Amino acid sequence: MLDIGCGWGRWMVAAARAGWTPCGIDLKQDAVRAARDVLRAHRCVGTAVSGDLTALPFADAAFDLAFSYSVLQHVSRDRARTCLREILRVLRPGGHCLIELPLHPGLTNWRHGNNEPDDPNSWDVRYYRWRELRDAFSPFSDMRVSTDCIFGIGVKWEDVDLLPWKYRPIPLISEIFRFVTLVIPTLVRLSDSVYIRAQKPARNCQTSSD
Repeated sequence: MLDIGCGWGRWMVAAARAGWTPCGIDLKQDAVRAARDVLRAHRCVGTAVSGDLTALPFADAAFDLAFSYSVLQHVSRDRARTCLREILRVLRPGGHCLIELPLHPGLTNWRHGNNEPDDPNSWDVRYYRWRELRDAFSPFSDMRVSTDCIFGIGVKWEDVDLLPWKYRPIPLISEIFRFVTLVIPTLVRLSDSVYIRAQKPARNCQTSSD
């Protein structure tokens, strides 16, 4: 399992505990070291390396799953598309990616607009429309979109104990909304943050862009 933007190892520990062997990649050396330390502290098997998401330093068809949370939204759309092509390359045929991206217009994201920052190297958040998601993931197959959260980006129920009491209802409502979308899928369009799950075509072993 490849974790793009391994940060501080949180998702890698979760992946290891779920039975995966995680390999994280991050541009920053301190994040890589932190991820390794966290894995070691939790006695989890895995590793992390430093590298650029537009040129993943891995062999073709090396992973069964590629995961990224709160990373691709911080790079230009061109870099994000390049990263997705790299993900397609390093996935085995039939492998999956699970990518989180903010949605525009979501329930509250509409107020941020959908403009690309003037500086392509800016880490400002980019908000994706449905058409942009379909275009970006067009090389994949079986694309499915599900709710991550509402009322912001990164609103996670597991972080509720870190919030002041007055804000704790927000992740609870977000979690309830996520379950509601499982029953009424059209409500996913109101999400502020979504997961895109897509598959590398089993018979398409093309690994580079034309």
